[in-house]
Amino acid sequence: MALGTAPQTVTTQANYIPEVWGEELRAFREINLVAAQVVKRYPFEGSVGDTLHIPDLGRLTVITVSEGGDDANSVNTEGEFNGVITRHRGIRFQVPDRVGMQSKYDLRAAYTASAGKSLAEDLDAHILALESGFQGNQRYEGDGTTVTAPATGVDITDVGLRLLLELLDVANVPFDDRFLIAHPRQKNILLGINRFVEYQSIGQGNMPIRTGLLGEIYGVPVYFTTNTASIASNNDANLLGQRDAILLAMQMDVRVQMDYILQNWSWLVATDYLGQAFEFRDNHAISVLTTQL
Repeated sequence: MALGTAPQTVTTQANYIPEVWGEELRAFREINLVAAQVVKRYPFEGSVGDTLHIPDLGRLTVITVSEGGDDANSVNTEGEFNGVITRHRGIRFQVPDRVGMQSKYDLRAAYTASAGKSLAEDLDAHILALESGFQGNQRYEGDGTTVTAPATGVDITDVGLRLLLELLDVANVPFDDRFLIAHPRQKNILLGINRFVEYQSIGQGNMPIRTGLLGEIYGVPVYFTTNTASIASNNDANLLGQRDAILLAMQMDVRVQMDYILQNWSWLVATDYLGQAFEFRDNHAISVLTTQL
C-alpha cells in the first residue's frame, strides 16, 4: 500500500518546533596579556598633573688623587626624563530596559566584562607598539642581523638569540627581569631550539603561572601573544628586553561606571583608563622582526 503523498514536514509544522538557545554566551577569544606585567610601572595613580619629570642620575668621574693636592670635585649637569600623559581610552554602551528584561542573558554584565578585557588588550598593544624606537630606531632580524629596508623578517635562531642577548649584556642591561615577548608563530620555531626544550623538560619549579608564559631560554622568560605589532604586513615585531626599557604610567587604572538614564529607560555603562607607556631606556630592549610566512 502506498504511503500518503502529503506528509507533515518541519516546514509545515515550524510553529510547533522550538528553538534551543544555549545557556552561555560565546565570547570573543581573549588575547594573552603580557606586556603590562613585565614593564616598569610608575606609581602615578590618583596623582594630579599630566607630565612626569624623572631626574637623571649620571655616573661621577673617577680622578687620580694627587698627594696633598686640592683636586677638582666631580660635578654633573643632570638632565631629566619627561613624559606627557595624553592617552585616555574607553568603551561606552547602553542597555535599554526592554532589551535587558526580555533577553535570556545578563547583557549588562557580559558586555561590562567584555569591555574590561578589550581595554586591557588595548593597553598591551599600546605598550608593544613602542618596539620601533629602541636601539636608536634600529630593528633586528631573528638571526641577530640588523634590518634593512624593505623589512624581511627571519625566524628566531639559537645563534641569533645569543647575539641579541649580547647586545643587552654589552649595554650593562641587568640580567634580572628580562623577557622575550613573541608572536605564537615563533612558538614552533623556539620549540626546535634545544635550550628551550631542555628547560621545558626540566620543569619550571616554583615559577608563578602567568598568562602567556610558556618557558625560558638562556634565563629569559618567553611569553607568547598575538598582540605584537605587525610590520610591513608580513612581519611580527617581537620584543626582547628588560623591565626598565618601558615605563608605564597609569594615572587611572581600568574603571567601570554605571548610571541609569531616565529619559532613555536604559542603563549606561562606561569603562575607561588614563595612562601611557614611554620608552624609558633605549638600549634595554630590541625589536626582533620575524616572518609571518
